[in-house]
Amino acid sequence: MNDAQDHLIKIRYCVGEVGWAFVIPGTDLAIINNVTFGNELHFGDVVKTKPDFDGLRVVDKVLLRQYPQQVALRYPEENALQHFDVLGKALREHGCVVEGALPGTLVAAGYANLDMRRIAEEAGYPQPTD
Repeated sequence: MNDAQDHLIKIRYCVGEVGWAFVIPGTDLAIINNVTFGNELHFGDVVKTKPDFDGLRVVDKVLLRQYPQQVALRYPEENALQHFDVLGKALREHGCVVEGALPGTLVAAGYANLDMRRIAEEAGYPQPTD
């Protein structure tokens, strides 16, 4: 393992969601290493952690937010991998990080004032208006 992987731990983001974070050695701090599905945490957040009942660390509070916004975006389920790649590339070109959620959905985290829905639509993926 390399040094970074040595510090990658499983962490509880909230009730019902567990993912990955890089622990900062010698501290109770960690850096979220997933695009999360809830709205409370985002990829790259620096968080304070505490031990949970089962031995996992759990997020106590966010100290620093790298990507202030996060959005779920849709693409066609048919040929999903191809569509995920195209949409993901368009978003990464604007500095976003992306992660697959469900077939036909990806979650993207991005910087403030970045219209990720517009980027998706310009890449050929119109978004539902909910």
